[in-house]
Amino acid sequence: MSTQYLTIPGAAEHAVLLSRPDWLFGAEHGVNSAGVAIGNEKIFTIDDPASSPPGLIGMDLVRLGLERAGSASDAVDVIGSLIETYGQGGTADLVTGEAYNSSFLICDPTEAWVVETSGRSWVAAAVHERTSISNRISTNDAWERSSAEIDPGSDFDLFRDPSRDTANADRRLAATRGFLERDGAVTLTTPLAILRDHGGTPGRVTDAPIPPRCATAGHDGVMTVCMHLPGDKATTSSMVAELPRDSETPLLGMASIGSPCVMPFLPFTLPRTGASALFPRSLGEARLWHHGALLRGAAESDARFVTAVRSLIDPIESELHGRLEELHSDPTQVATLIARADELMGVFLADSLRLLRRQ
Repeated sequence: MSTQYLTIPGAAEHAVLLSRPDWLFGAEHGVNSAGVAIGNEKIFTIDDPASSPPGLIGMDLVRLGLERAGSASDAVDVIGSLIETYGQGGTADLVTGEAYNSSFLICDPTEAWVVETSGRSWVAAAVHERTSISNRISTNDAWERSSAEIDPGSDFDLFRDPSRDTANADRRLAATRGFLERDGAVTLTTPLAILRDHGGTPGRVTDAPIPPRCATAGHDGVMTVCMHLPGDKATTSSMVAELPRDSETPLLGMASIGSPCVMPFLPFTLPRTGASALFPRSLGEARLWHHGALLRGAAESDARFVTAVRSLIDPIESELHGRLEELHSDPTQVATLIARADELMGVFLADSLRLLRRQ
């Protein structure tokens, strides 16, 4: 199997749905037909992958973990073994040429793990409550599994690069964990508000335009969950998935390409039998990403644009997400729902283009 920079033995065992940059083998996040979900974050450690020989990058490991693991625990073993065998190295950011180590949030219907890495070293901490990760080491000494050279009870924060400021990562981590720690049930649509968070009140997205400081280059702006730092950082895609405990029930989810504050979440489903995922055709089209970039630019130059484009998104999501929930009782309607999602996306593209022309 050819990864981004290496050829390694082994083959895929599970069907996957991935958010994959078009120049990479690997993926930012995804789910597989066994009900495993994995996402990764960039972290900076004392082991510099830029000075290492070509190895695996975090996005390789997301895809390989999903293709080869039948549970979250298995994915920890897969990723840990691959890191120990091949190490980490190689450009992972096409724009900056940057190489970096990664952390991973891995879950299935019954358990979840946080894996943090540095070179060929890694630790894994079981998740016992709702949690999130950001661009920083956070497990410290609360881990249960590791590569052999990590001493029992040691603090993985010793691997952190002290020259790297984690203030922005801290803000985003506090925002996501604060949202998850609130009381109440979490449904399939609950996470959308935090993915669209600009530092306002989650759930009131149209009342929270992009903060002015967030629309400036560099790291002196406000790093919100929905990232807007022109020339530096931007959210490129988002995914929410429901992982059913019943191994026969199809996995349901929603995905958005580009900045989620100005792009709708469309439904998808992944059968648990290994069959291919069913998702709107538009989610795989390059034009959707480019259109989303135009909308993000407009939102960054005029805070009122967020409210205007949300007025187009809200009725689309209201219809699609309501019908997505109904698939629990009538899964035969999947194809109809996917076709309707593509139809509504076509309408959204036309209507939002008219908004852009009025800017």
